[in-house]
Amino acid sequence: PAAGPRDSRPRRSVAEMLGCPNAGPPERVPVAALGEDAWVLRGALGAEVRSWSKIYVPLIYCALGRVPDVASDALVLSPRQRGATPDDLRRATNWWASRLSRWCAWGEEIRTKVIRDDEAGFVSRILGDCKGKTAAVFGDAIGFGWLPHPHARLQEAVMRDAGIDGEIAISVLAATAPKSRKKPAAAPAA
Repeated sequence: PAAGPRDSRPRRSVAEMLGCPNAGPPERVPVAALGEDAWVLRGALGAEVRSWSKIYVPLIYCALGRVPDVASDALVLSPRQRGATPDDLRRATNWWASRLSRWCAWGEEIRTKVIRDDEAGFVSRILGDCKGKTAAVFGDAIGFGWLPHPHARLQEAVMRDAGIDGEIAISVLAATAPKSRKKPAAAPAA
């Protein structure tokens, strides 16, 4: 299948698109609890993530690198919508990784700890009974396509079994935390 149309509009955070007050441009902030090199782009996911599926579902498919036929067969789309392609998932991986530094590492954890050497079994167990759909990149299903939505308990089991559910929660909380309005304290006089 052909890749989706390229969108030349400037990219804005979800918070900016929704007109949230004080949204401003996203800022890169460290997430010390996850290591020295961990960071998130605060403000790039909006003020809050109300559904973990908006992160878990894209992460599962980005880790897999494709939408298996058994899952895509369950995807109900309007004539103006399209399912995500492997190229969409590669681009979505880059989009997510530019906002959550651990994204690619989480995908690797899913591949090594959950999918392991049994992709067919993983697909059957986790993606065999999808209902509904989730955008590969929330706020931009036109540019990145739609993904079949596995049951929430199965999504949670994948994150738990990969040992990344806590890291994702910490990262999302850091990414959606309000920007500090305090001015940094002045350095003490020497």
